Amino acid sequence: GCAESTSFLRLDWSPDGTMFTTAHAKNNTFPVAACVIRGASTVDAEFVGHRREVTCARFLQRILLINGRRRCLLAIGSKDRTLSLWLTSPRQPLCVVNDFFASGILDMSWCLNDDNGLITLGICSPDGACAFIIFNKDELGTPLTRPEMAKFYSDMYKVNMSIPTKAITNGTPMTNGNGHSHHVPPSTTVKATLANQTERRLGDGRRCIKPLCIDTHTAAPP
Repeated sequence: GCAESTSFLRLDWSPDGTMFTTAHAKNNTFPVAACVIRGASTVDAEFVGHRREVTCARFLQRILLINGRRRCLLAIGSKDRTLSLWLTSPRQPLCVVNDFFASGILDMSWCLNDDNGLITLGICSPDGACAFIIFNKDELGTPLTRPEMAKFYSDMYKVNMSIPTKAITNGTPMTNGNGHSHHVPPSTTVKATLANQTERRLGDGRRCIKPLCIDTHTAAPP
């Protein structure tokens, strides 16, 4: 069942692509964030503990390596001003912060700095308040690097995640300012076609011109 008093809903896919977590769900009368399994459209689990409607669920889009195991990190916000952080596989709460804002939590976003390893969670409220939580390196676990994530996707989904480099060919000749530009004269075919167009007058005196196909193709300069 869904609550009818929630206007903005933020659901998100897990970084491993196996499930997405929805806001705006209920188990009987209790607000939850439901996990829907990819390809099955069935609810695998529910994140519980919030007293009012869940408005936002955001995954860190990198898999974390914790004690040799791959885990996903999820942040959940709700209208009861509560923020909760969860780890998946197995699902367990990492921390819960009550009365985070004077109003509810509207949206959240993760940011990972690959240079220093800092993980930042940005949170905003409908009243315009914003806050940032910064986690030190290895405080939450070790995020997989981009090449490691690409290898994970390739192994799991049997697809090549590498970005091919494509050569872009520019049909316009480039010049350093000293070259000569070639001017292509207008095609005489266009003039001849316009001269052969048919025209007639309507009953109210307006002109009616029959459209003709005009070949505007011109050969490239030598």
